[in-house]
Amino acid sequence: MQTYVTYSSISQAADLGSQLQQYASLYAIAKRTGKEIVFPESCLHKGWGMKFDKLVQVPIRIEPDEFFKRSEERRVGKECRL
Repeated sequence: MQTYVTYSSISQAADLGSQLQQYASLYAIAKRTGKEIVFPESCLHKGWGMKFDKLVQVPIRIEPDEFFKRSEERRVGKECRL
Protein backbone atom coordinates (compact mmCIF):
# COMPACT_ATOMS: atom_id res chain seq x y z
CA MET A 1 0.00 0.00 0.00
CA GLN A 2 1.45 3.32 -1.05
CA THR A 3 1.27 6.04 1.55
CA TYR A 4 1.02 9.75 0.96
CA VAL A 5 0.53 13.12 2.63
CA THR A 6 -1.84 15.82 1.46
CA TYR A 7 -3.13 19.23 2.37
CA SER A 8 -6.58 19.64 0.89
CA SER A 9 -6.92 23.30 1.92
CA ILE A 10 -3.76 24.58 0.22
CA SER A 11 -5.77 26.41 -2.44
CA GLN A 12 -7.62 28.41 0.22
CA ALA A 13 -4.51 30.57 0.77
CA ALA A 14 -4.90 33.64 -1.41
CA ASP A 15 -1.27 34.62 -1.87
CA LEU A 16 1.61 32.76 -3.47
CA GLY A 17 3.87 33.13 -0.41
CA SER A 18 1.39 31.35 1.85
CA GLN A 19 0.96 28.51 -0.61
CA LEU A 20 4.74 28.14 -0.97
CA GLN A 21 5.17 28.01 2.81
CA GLN A 22 2.43 25.40 3.12
CA TYR A 23 3.95 23.33 0.31
CA ALA A 24 7.43 23.57 1.88
CA SER A 25 6.04 22.26 5.17
CA LEU A 26 4.27 19.42 3.41
CA TYR A 27 7.44 18.63 1.45
CA ALA A 28 9.47 18.43 4.66
CA ILE A 29 6.95 16.03 6.20
CA ALA A 30 6.90 13.90 3.05
CA LYS A 31 10.67 13.76 2.87
CA ARG A 32 11.07 12.86 6.53
CA THR A 33 8.42 10.13 6.42
CA GLY A 34 9.20 8.79 2.94
CA LYS A 35 5.71 9.53 1.64
CA GLU A 36 4.54 11.00 -1.63
CA ILE A 37 2.68 14.33 -1.84
CA VAL A 38 -0.73 13.98 -3.49
CA PHE A 39 -3.37 16.69 -3.91
CA PRO A 40 -7.10 16.26 -4.52
CA GLU A 41 -8.35 17.48 -7.87
CA SER A 42 -10.71 19.89 -6.11
CA CYS A 43 -7.65 21.94 -5.05
CA LEU A 44 -7.40 23.13 -8.63
CA HIS A 45 -10.85 24.71 -8.46
CA LYS A 46 -11.46 25.63 -4.80
CA GLY A 47 -10.58 28.99 -3.33
CA TRP A 48 -7.79 30.67 -5.27
CA GLY A 49 -6.59 27.52 -7.00
CA MET A 50 -3.05 26.23 -6.78
CA LYS A 51 -0.65 29.06 -7.62
CA PHE A 52 2.63 27.56 -6.45
CA ASP A 53 2.60 24.66 -8.94
CA LYS A 54 3.58 27.03 -11.76
CA LEU A 55 6.58 28.29 -9.79
CA VAL A 56 7.88 25.12 -8.14
CA GLN A 57 9.54 22.89 -10.73
CA VAL A 58 8.53 19.56 -9.20
CA PRO A 59 6.01 17.03 -10.43
CA ILE A 60 2.74 17.46 -8.57
CA ARG A 61 0.46 14.45 -8.38
CA ILE A 62 -3.26 15.20 -8.59
CA GLU A 63 -5.87 12.52 -7.93
CA PRO A 64 -9.69 12.61 -8.11
CA ASP A 65 -11.35 13.39 -4.78
CA GLU A 66 -12.72 9.82 -4.67
CA PHE A 67 -9.14 8.54 -4.34
CA PHE A 68 -8.95 10.05 -0.86
CA LYS A 69 -12.26 8.56 0.27
CA ARG A 70 -10.79 5.06 -0.19
CA SER A 71 -7.84 5.82 2.04
CA GLU A 72 -7.50 5.52 5.78
CA GLU A 73 -6.98 8.98 7.22
CA ARG A 74 -4.81 9.92 10.16
CA ARG A 75 -4.43 13.54 11.17
CA VAL A 76 -1.34 15.08 12.63
CA GLY A 77 -1.92 18.52 14.06
CA LYS A 78 -4.80 20.46 12.60
CA GLU A 79 -4.57 19.89 8.85
CA CYS A 80 -1.64 17.60 8.10
CA ARG A 81 -2.72 14.08 7.23
CA LEU A 82 -0.49 11.02 7.36
